[in-house]
Parts: sequence; C-alpha cells; structure tokens
Amino acid sequence: MKKLYFTLTLIFVFLFSFSQSGLRIAQNSNNQNVGNRLELAQANSENELENSINRPELNQSPFDAVKGKKEDESKRDAYSRHYINDDGSYTAIIGAGPMHYFNLNNGRWEDIKLEIVATTDPDHKFANITNVFESHFGTHLQNGIISKTEDGKLIEFLNPQMYWEVNGQAVQLKTADNVAVSVNEDKAVYKNIFGEISAEYTILTGKRELNYIIPSLQALGNIPNQAEYLVFAEDIELPQNWTATMEERGISIKNQFGENIYLYENPHSTDAENNIELREENTIYEIQENGNIITVKTKVKANWILSQERIFPVKVYPTVNALADAGKSNVAQMVMLDILALIIIFTEHFYVRHQ
Repeated sequence: MKKLYFTLTLIFVFLFSFSQSGLRIAQNSNNQNVGNRLELAQANSENELENSINRPELNQSPFDAVKGKKEDESKRDAYSRHYINDDGSYTAIIGAGPMHYFNLNNGRWEDIKLEIVATTDPDHKFANITNVFESHFGTHLQNGIISKTEDGKLIEFLNPQMYWEVNGQAVQLKTADNVAVSVNEDKAVYKNIFGEISAEYTILTGKRELNYIIPSLQALGNIPNQAEYLVFAEDIELPQNWTATMEERGISIKNQFGENIYLYENPHSTDAENNIELREENTIYEIQENGNIITVKTKVKANWILSQERIFPVKVYPTVNALADAGKSNVAQMVMLDILALIIIFTEHFYVRHQ
C-alpha cells in the first residue's frame, strides 16, 4: 500500500466532490482504488438531485461531518481546517474563499470576524481588524477610510463628490457633507452625505462593500438635460510607487513590485427589484491618476437610473477586495471565487496499491 501525496488528494476532491454524495464517497472509500472512486463519484453526481430528495442525510452541513472531532490548529491556513479522525488521519474542510486571517501579532491563523469594533484612534474610532485586510472608518467623513494589509495601506473615500456628466463635463456638482460615522455590527454608515443620499459600508469575508443608497428619484435633485451618467467620485491615496490599472475584473492596485494587492471589483447598481442580470450593463469605472492620488469615478448610466421602470431605492455598489493570502502576501495563491459559495470536505487518508 502506498499513501497518496496530500496535493494529489486535494486535486482529486476539487474535481470530483462538488456534490454531497461525492464527498461521502471520498471520505468512506479509503480502501478502493482511484479508478473505482472516480466511477462512483460520477455515478453519484448524476443522481444528486434524486438523492437530495430521497436521502436528506446526504445534505448535511460539512461541519456536521466533523462534529465532535478535535481540530489540529497547527494545520490551519487561509482556506482550511483539519480535524483528527479516530485512526489518526485527518478530515479537512476547505472553503472556496478564505476562512481565516493571519494575525501578525501572534503569528496564528484565526477565524474571520465581520464585526466593526471601537478603537483608540480619535480620527478612526471604529475598525474591523479580523479579516483579510483591516478597515478603519473615519470618525467623520473627512478622515477617510483606511484599508490595511502588511503590504501597505490605502486611504480611501477622500473628497467624495456627486455630479451629472453631460458631454464629458461635470454638472450639478455636490461635495459630501462632513458627517459622523454610525456603526452597527458589520455596517458603517455616513448618512445623508449628498442630501438624502447616504454611503453604507458593509464588511464581508475578504472584502468590503460600499453602497450609495438613493432613496428616491427626488433625492437626485435637478437633473440636467442630456445627462449621460450620474457620477460618484472619490480620491484614494496610494503608498509611494504603487499604481492603479483598469483590468477586466475592475481596478487593480499594485505594489512597487507590480504585484496585485487590492481589487476594486467592477461596480453594479440595483433597484428594489435587484435584477442581477443588469449588473454588467448599468455602471462602470473610470480612473484618473495624479502622482500617488487616484480619482475613482463610479458612473451610473443616466438612461438606466432615470428609466420609468426604476423602482427606488437604488443602490450603487463599488466593492474592494484584498488580493492577499488572508493577510500573508502570497498573491499568486489567491483565487477570487465571489459567485461560488461552496465548502467541500475531504479525508487525507487515501491509499493505492503498487502496480
């Protein structure tokens, strides 16, 4: 008998364990050869729907499979936890996204937590520091938002403005009021910064989302004729020698070595019907650079937001991600899987016979 390398076991499970039935086979068939396991996984995949209806026990949470087992925390990384089985092997839970962040203070991988808590910094009284990157919220809007990893920090949401764009020119420009932040669990809100329009930040796993909330058509004020875009603009201060580039996924922030550190995902806007199909069509980014200051413009198409079909409130979503390995800068290993909310499990205890 020969034990498979850990890496090969992991690849096998990613390819063949996307159903609960496949997972069950991967766990319980340690003494079958790999060919049989592939055949069984394929057969069970075809019957997944029937199994989910007739055998509800197959739909248990992956965490139920390790209930009562002790975790070996020394094996933690950004995406996995390992639990010790009775025979000395391990059952691992693997997340499609990060599950842990690296705590630089104690050198340990710890559970990601989304709560925003009080700090001792008078300019940034609230922060989330238990995530892939830290978010420090300005006590007042003029203090900006700090995004921080061990690679460096950005100061965001500086000089926010709102205006209409007509023939490439800014019309009806408004500068945000310097309001105080209010915090509730995973949300930080700067209320009524442009009249009735507010900015709401939400902490998510590995990312932070900004929503401009437009409660009604009247909140947009006087709308100029031939308006092409409604624009929300902000300045972002980068560390020295960092750069920003427009890429297919959004705005990539690179360090002095050309490594991707942060990503501003392509924005989207939704109304009360929350039609996800419109996300790629109604809102775009534009950036301007001036030294280490970039101006990010989130531009909502006027013909979309002013459509008679629009149902308010409307939300405009720019989102920032840290492309760090949950706090440890190993960008090449980071895989953004925003749509796939998947957790898989496998047992690190497969054997094959010598041929």
